[in-house]
Amino acid sequence: MEFDLGAIGKGFALDRLAEVLREWICPAFLLIAGGSSILAGDAPPGSAGWSCGLGDDHSPQRYLLQQGSLSGSGLAVKGPHILDPRTGLPGTLRHRAWALANTAAESDALSTACMILTEPEIAEILQRNADWLVFLNEKNQWRQLGQRPVPPLV
Repeated sequence: MEFDLGAIGKGFALDRLAEVLREWICPAFLLIAGGSSILAGDAPPGSAGWSCGLGDDHSPQRYLLQQGSLSGSGLAVKGPHILDPRTGLPGTLRHRAWALANTAAESDALSTACMILTEPEIAEILQRNADWLVFLNEKNQWRQLGQRPVPPLV
């Protein structure tokens, strides 16, 4: 059995690195770990945010990120590798899930959880966490869940 902390480990590391950058008085930054874990500080001067793709670097579905984290989980790279602890079986409810949260550890954990949770379960979590937002990709259709005010996807 293998236990991979990639679901939260990369996010935790990005959060610690952001603390260092803020100590160094570097408020505008974009940190990326493996392409699926992104943490932004302030937007670049004169910009509404850092342009981040939901998917690969060339994804047409983009989000302008600042002061938050965007993380993705999915089946495209490693196949059905996320196990549902309730059943012990791989989660295959959806092809891809992206999550927006205040910290990278939160967004990493949320995007991974969204790969095995039903929509009512995701909605319940989002009701308790107003700062979180989820983007689900099923059959090449993107849907947004949550109430966090966000700039439009570009």
